[in-house]
Amino acid sequence: LDAPGLREHEASFLRLLDKLTNGTRIEINATGTQLRLVPGILLGGEIQHDCKGDRGVGWFLEGILPLAPFGKDHLDLSLAGITDGTNNIDPSPDYIKASILPIMSHFGIGVELDEAPPLSLQCIKRAGAPAGGGIVNFFCPVVKELVPIDMLDPGLVKRIRGTCISCKIPPSSAARVAHSAKGLLHRLLPDVWIHTDVNSRKQCGGPSPSLSMCLSAETTTGVILSAECCIDPSQERGAELPEDLGKRGASMLL
Repeated sequence: LDAPGLREHEASFLRLLDKLTNGTRIEINATGTQLRLVPGILLGGEIQHDCKGDRGVGWFLEGILPLAPFGKDHLDLSLAGITDGTNNIDPSPDYIKASILPIMSHFGIGVELDEAPPLSLQCIKRAGAPAGGGIVNFFCPVVKELVPIDMLDPGLVKRIRGTCISCKIPPSSAARVAHSAKGLLHRLLPDVWIHTDVNSRKQCGGPSPSLSMCLSAETTTGVILSAECCIDPSQERGAELPEDLGKRGASMLL
């Protein structure tokens, strides 16, 4: 490797784990190539964290989701960082909300509404890569016991839902992405609805523009299949047209 050792986003995730627990010991050598971690007790509670590095907040949430339901208290986590534009390598908050949270609900997490609010993941402020500046709030109640599930029958797809998100990009671009994706999906299924989430310069949390789409197909047995895509921020502007992005996202779902 050209640059061995911990990356900035990996060190930031270790700091997040330290906030989530009590008694965790983390030792890193001077070069960052050796790590010794002694985990502590999961606490939960209200936590705020700034996701440093070039990875999206979805990368941090992936590591937190398996731990969140088993703390001493309900977890109310606020993450600041990149929310869009890294869909090619990290799941977006919309992807996690559409695909992973329903699976956690099947296991009995967040279904006892008389004791705590349900599972939720809200994007308070969006921001593209690489500058970031967005805010995501994740709430996960404590679970007493996990419920076994049976997902052997995938079923047949009955409807498709999706969202096209644009930050600091003309509103027509998100509409063009949605129209292109629906043109391909309507050949197979009539019940297709894609929402456009347009964020102006004042609404976005950072200076970087982004354009992405998240699609979810729900089957007759409750199984959800999801796919997402985005315009690569490292490429020149106009390298991929919104129509091509819509077709690519629909093809990935199919």
